[in-house]
Amino acid sequence: MVDAQDGLLKALASGWLLDALIALVLLEAVLLLAWQRRTGAGLGASRLLPTLLAGLGLIVAWRASVAGAPAAVVALALAVAGAAHVLDLAGRWVRPGAPANPEQGPRARSDPAAGLGA
Repeated sequence: MVDAQDGLLKALASGWLLDALIALVLLEAVLLLAWQRRTGAGLGASRLLPTLLAGLGLIVAWRASVAGAPAAVVALALAVAGAAHVLDLAGRWVRPGAPANPEQGPRARSDPAAGLGA
């Protein structure tokens, strides 16, 4: 167990694991946006990117910290992550009286049975 923990700590301290996570998030964004564009299924860019950018900002801040970057760089990455998080929440926030899914219209919000096929 100690060897596995040491290996993980070394991978994080060297930065390569964080670099791999950054690459995976970027690849995820490209693939999901391509899938949405091709099929019409999934989230559009305005819904997907704030979610991914919030996490990416945190990983970049962590990576910058590990690399010994100035505090301002870490703070900037955290600010980007926070702003993206606010955008993500704003896009998900359900407003009283508004439909849960705008495509379903007002009945979807006022009638709990509307989503049950009633």
